[in-house]
Amino acid sequence: MSKINNQRLETVLLYIDKFIKEHDYPPTIRQISKNTGIPSTSTVSAYLWQLKAMNLLKIEPGAFRTIRMTESGRDRVKELKCS
Repeated sequence: MSKINNQRLETVLLYIDKFIKEHDYPPTIRQISKNTGIPSTSTVSAYLWQLKAMNLLKIEPGAFRTIRMTESGRDRVKELKCS
C-alpha cells in the first residue's frame, strides 16, 4: 500500500472518529467523501473495507450507518492524534 493510501486511510479513520463523537452515530459514505476530499464514494467504500480488514472498523454490509470503531481503531486514532 502506498504512502498516499495510508494517509487517506488515516484521514478517513480520523473523520469517522470525529463524526461519531460529535453526532453519536456514524457518517454515511457520501459524508465521508465530502468531508475528506475523496471525490469517489467507491474509493471511500474501498478504504472502509481496508480499515475493516485491518480490524480498525466493524461494518455490517447492506445496512445503513453501521460503521463502528473497534478497540484497535480507537487506539490507532489516539496514536494518530499524539503524533
